[in-house]
Amino acid sequence: MVEFITLNIAKHLATLLELNIEYIEWIAEQAKKHHKIDLESILGSSHSYAARILDELEIFQPPGGVFYLLQEGGNIIGMGALRKLSSGVGEVKRMYIKPDYQGKGYGKSLLNQLLKKGKDFGYSSVRLDSGPFMKAAQNLYQSLGFVEIERYPEAESPDIEGMSWTFMEKKL
Repeated sequence: MVEFITLNIAKHLATLLELNIEYIEWIAEQAKKHHKIDLESILGSSHSYAARILDELEIFQPPGGVFYLLQEGGNIIGMGALRKLSSGVGEVKRMYIKPDYQGKGYGKSLLNQLLKKGKDFGYSSVRLDSGPFMKAAQNLYQSLGFVEIERYPEAESPDIEGMSWTFMEKKL
């Protein structure tokens, strides 16, 4: 059974850093494979890029945010977060399921949990961005009611020539 573990910074710091490095390396691998783009030369090493999230963890804390680690059978298999963008608007961030666990419904469970928390926080809508190689994730988002929108000002996705990101929103 899958468990949503609310991030405890002191307890989960090493796990969070490791998972973020894996996530960034996966994105870099997909960018190279599908678009022949070397993200490391643009964004820096996966270790330094992933470490930057540690400086931002407070934005994923209540009352407007949450960060979950996803656990199955004692193993951390993914993560996902929600943060406040503006009054009534949240954003899904760092949503990642390890490749061995993808396609098994864990992403859908995690996203539903984040949307539930968004409602609890009083958000009227939730936004997200998704890389061009994340087709399965985009299909999931659409199946849960997300629709494509223009890039929103707070989006943190890299603006890299030859790699256009998808921006989506769901009304709650």
